[in-house]
Amino acid sequence: MPRLAATLNDPRMIRNTAATMALPQLARPEDIANAAVFLSSDALARHITGQVLVIAGGMEGRWLWQPEEIDPAAAL
Repeated sequence: MPRLAATLNDPRMIRNTAATMALPQLARPEDIANAAVFLSSDALARHITGQVLVIAGGMEGRWLWQPEEIDPAAAL
């Protein structure tokens, strides 16, 4: 994640981003991988067609938390 390195090292940016999410933590690569495994499973996603799966922690684009309430270490 070289393109995000500066952002992920800036506690203020992490707080401001995570404060817009119902689940105040940034997605990890395994979050995306787990969704891909689920969707590719004949057993688990057998009856799912034509859907968009949003993996964004409930990101609203507006503050749901005050940035000061977010622990940057816990949000990563």
